[in-house]
Amino acid sequence: MLLSLAGYYAAHGQRKIGSLALMVSPLDTMGMAQAKGIGDFMDPEVTKITKHIPKNDRISANEFTLLFAMLRPNDLIWNYWINNYLMGNQPPAFDVLYWNADGTGMTAQYNKDFSAFSDANPLVTPGAMTVKGTPIADVASLDFDSYVVGALTDHICVWPAVYRSAQMLGERSQFVLSGSGHVQTIVSPPGNAKSHYFINPTKSAAPDEWLKTATKVQGSWWDHIIAWWTERSGPLVAAPKRTGERTTPAARQSSRHLRIRESFLNAQQCADRPPRS
Repeated sequence: MLLSLAGYYAAHGQRKIGSLALMVSPLDTMGMAQAKGIGDFMDPEVTKITKHIPKNDRISANEFTLLFAMLRPNDLIWNYWINNYLMGNQPPAFDVLYWNADGTGMTAQYNKDFSAFSDANPLVTPGAMTVKGTPIADVASLDFDSYVVGALTDHICVWPAVYRSAQMLGERSQFVLSGSGHVQTIVSPPGNAKSHYFINPTKSAAPDEWLKTATKVQGSWWDHIIAWWTERSGPLVAAPKRTGERTTPAARQSSRHLRIRESFLNAQQCADRPPRS
């Protein structure tokens, strides 16, 4: 979606994007077929089935959770069944597990649209993708720098497909490969002794060759991208003393919602108190 907007601006000669960062994002959707499990959903026989999903049926967060768990059943199903149910152990406190438990639903129509986009794979062919009736510019001709992050053990967006994205974006694209999986690559704050990533200024080689000649860097790639952003940003300015604008309708509605919620919580606390004797 972000690349479509960038290509749309470029097609109209508008410069509204200074730089671009993509995280575990394969632009060539056929690269998804390389992933074990999820690649099966790229099979034409499977896509025929999805065409029969009623337009008004919403795909729930629970259904999505089950789908992604089935992509890695040993880790995401049997591991918990054995450790928690059979052995009675509690899962460890882990930030990624909390993130993973926050499921998201999807409308059936959006799922169909995404499937159609994956089948058409329009970003690999200049002029094939249109936005508001306008063929977008070739992604290789975008006149700004880009930063593409892949994940070495990603089971959803395999890193060679993400590396292909950096190749498609041309010479002004920087590719960085994190040493962890899909979620832990994105949620990778500095300070984790196990964190590492790989960098290599060349992108002409095949993925395996790129990795063989890459330099391993200990630490989080967050530090690397902050330095990259700093080189392409203006001078730092003082943060505003307060956020938002209280005079807008949206801000007033949000403030009203918070006041109502606060009143509700206060009333609930009063209701929970034992009666005075």
